[in-house]
Amino acid sequence: VAHPPMPDPATARPHRFPFRDAAHKVRGTVTEFKSRIGSPPTENPIALPMPAKRKAAAAPAPAKTLEVQLWDAADKMRGAVPPTDYMHVCLGMVFLRYLSAAFERKHAELLETPHADAEDHEEYQADNVFWVPLEARWTTLQGHARSADVGKRLDDAMRAIERENEELKGVLPKIFGKADFSSQMLGGLIDHFTNLNLTGAPEDFDLLGRVYE
Repeated sequence: VAHPPMPDPATARPHRFPFRDAAHKVRGTVTEFKSRIGSPPTENPIALPMPAKRKAAAAPAPAKTLEVQLWDAADKMRGAVPPTDYMHVCLGMVFLRYLSAAFERKHAELLETPHADAEDHEEYQADNVFWVPLEARWTTLQGHARSADVGKRLDDAMRAIERENEELKGVLPKIFGKADFSSQMLGGLIDHFTNLNLTGAPEDFDLLGRVYE
């Protein structure tokens, strides 16, 4: 299957999306957890009858790589979005997905912390997490993925985040309400990026950097 054409960096129009500068604010220390499980020793060395072999269960399908997921997203946009806009649409949605994941992660942490106020913006600023209003959270947008006005909702989400976070003003793309962007296509992309493995943790920066590149 032929992949949709990707924008030519030499001819693509300049864009304003300082992703790295915005993302740098929430950079943190990555902690790696490793666990090892050893095989227990055999307690009974006496040979026992072997049970009948069972049919091996089908191996789970391997997880799609980021590159494949981005190609799939581009395929959803083919014919509905100019190739020069692929980057704006993908980066905008993925970054919005990350901002929401980071916020929800911190919100859940504050709810479990005695005497902490999960609605206090300063609690998030102290941890370099951007405040995401309710209407801009990914779960809210996901609930409206099949709405005819999903494009406007995405643009309004970007504006709402910029209003609450001075550092992001004029940074986020607001192009989803274009008349030639079908709500079906945008809803499909919301569903697609919902499956992106983003948790709001510092480890996400590896993935975000690869999306930007």
